[in-house]
Amino acid sequence: MQKLREWGYKLFNLVARLPGGARLLGWTPLRTLRNRVYLSYVRGMPDRVYMNETIIPALLESGFSRVLSVGCAEYTQEVPGRFEARGIECWTADISPEEAQWGHPERHLVCDAAGLAEQLPASDFDAILFSGVMGYGVNAEHMPPIMEGFHRLLRPGGLLVAGWNVGLAVDPLTLECVTGHFEHAPALSMPARKEVESSTHVFDLFLRRDG
Repeated sequence: MQKLREWGYKLFNLVARLPGGARLLGWTPLRTLRNRVYLSYVRGMPDRVYMNETIIPALLESGFSRVLSVGCAEYTQEVPGRFEARGIECWTADISPEEAQWGHPERHLVCDAAGLAEQLPASDFDAILFSGVMGYGVNAEHMPPIMEGFHRLLRPGGLLVAGWNVGLAVDPLTLECVTGHFEHAPALSMPARKEVESSTHVFDLFLRRDG
């Protein structure tokens, strides 16, 4: 099924590159179909399946009361609602104003990751989701202030879920700014590191160190 989704996704991309293709895909019925195919394809990718079927359910059953999800896109739009439905307060953030439409309707910040600690209360979050950001505008040199800010935002022992792609981002375990603030450890019955099969995506779990 995922292969069919991939073919559909590639077909629409091919049409978009043809003369007049962009205008054709601007026709509402085709635009709607294209968006559905895209969302179905992305949500069927192994890393998104692991996020949606393993990580988020674990957080929902954790007893946490407040989470922060950094990085928004159309395929993440259901994340705030899943938390809120279980009584977990969810905040979202993205540096791009255009992505605000996919974040929480009331608790969303248009801000770079390094500046979040200046806008949110310290030690106020049980968990932070930080996936699909490293390697997409956030590189190794940007990480020190981000990790310092996340350390300030998380309560003692709070959980940082970091998702990244081999070949696009630096392994966070090689960064002192990460290991100095956080302990790489299993949590909520999930392994400290999950290398997603049939994908370059890796999920690492980190617990906030004291101090």
